[in-house]
Amino acid sequence: MKCDKIIISHVHPRFQTQDELGAVYNSPCWIIGKYKEREIIIMPSFNELITGMDYRELNEGPIMNRLENKEVFLHDMTKLV
Repeated sequence: MKCDKIIISHVHPRFQTQDELGAVYNSPCWIIGKYKEREIIIMPSFNELITGMDYRELNEGPIMNRLENKEVFLHDMTKLV
């Protein structure tokens, strides 16, 4: 493939937080990184019923553990990592 960017989905990354009362909140997030000089963009789910996996759990997958310079963003482009 001769391309600079690869956009993938089906992983459905999310950012999970928990408040002091124990309530869990899930926010879809984008993951952007490099693999073999290509930019990889991992899309979140846009369906509110699909929560996906916390991005910290995805580090053990076949793609995530090979990404370099990973950045994680919420939908409003707030940078998390």
